[in-house]
Amino acid sequence: MATSTILLSLLIVVIVFTLPALFIAERLIQDWQRQQEIQPQLEDSESESATILRAIPDSMLRITEGGICLGYIPAKEANSFIITGEIINKHINEFLDPKIALRFIKYAQLSLKSGLTHSHRFDLPLDNGGRQYYEARISSIGMAEVLIIIRQLYDLNQILVNSEHSSNHSSQDTIFLLSEPELAEILELTLEQIAQNDYHHAICCLVIDDLTIDFNSEATSDLQQDSRISEILMYQIAAKIKLHLSSDYVARLSDRELVTLVLNCSLDQASVSINKLREDLNKFSFQWQGDEYPINTSVGLLEINADSDNPTDLLNVIKATCNIAKQKVEIKTFW
Repeated sequence: MATSTILLSLLIVVIVFTLPALFIAERLIQDWQRQQEIQPQLEDSESESATILRAIPDSMLRITEGGICLGYIPAKEANSFIITGEIINKHINEFLDPKIALRFIKYAQLSLKSGLTHSHRFDLPLDNGGRQYYEARISSIGMAEVLIIIRQLYDLNQILVNSEHSSNHSSQDTIFLLSEPELAEILELTLEQIAQNDYHHAICCLVIDDLTIDFNSEATSDLQQDSRISEILMYQIAAKIKLHLSSDYVARLSDRELVTLVLNCSLDQASVSINKLREDLNKFSFQWQGDEYPINTSVGLLEINADSDNPTDLLNVIKATCNIAKQKVEIKTFW
């Protein structure tokens, strides 16, 4: 009787431990079979992605949100943007110009936050004294990484918009104007870095005064033509702002208002650049349907420093500065 009880107990133990083991083994086999089924698809996908990457002629840089380099594929052409030396796991400040590195990091943070692709134009000096222009496109590829594709610009007209035909979306892409929410995000990031490093930056508010255009065409309404004119004019002025202030952060707040953030620049330095911009604008005439229209602008200038700790209030001050500039009041102050 005792022996039967022991055998029964052993049988129960075997059943209790064997059935889950069999179930787990079956699940493992099923998982392995599914993996074997999808493995060719994964390999094909990886091969296709690798082929696409190899076909892209531009330099590609993969970095973290904080600026650590995770990967790099150089451009196919020898005279394109190429980084030499060992850069993997290094901060981009170690192998890029600090100003370019800072802007890459800012756009990387914006891309990760918004999911949008951001473009950045920059130039580098050549040995012969000239300059070479590049465009970087920064896109998020996950939760904490971005891919930066850098291509060489062979035609300076890709940067400077200088004709009324450049009002279409393709030229808008070459001179990228930030929206107000995007400007607010950049201001927030900028203020955080000021608090940590005591940087000084400047903000320029430029208002285009009333501009009256004679419409010769009846094909579209005056309202539609006025909107198109404002759009073309904004991009032409933005090109001049970028040229003189070396800024990649130009935002359009209204039809005739542009705001520019100039990094690592004191108020006095910004004033010198603003004077050169004004001289250029005084010679500038807006061309439309064969006619030329001189333009007048009003400018306000602010400095951002360690005391500027609220991006919302700062944006309100910027808007107020634009309104004051409209009244022909010269502004040069600290905020």
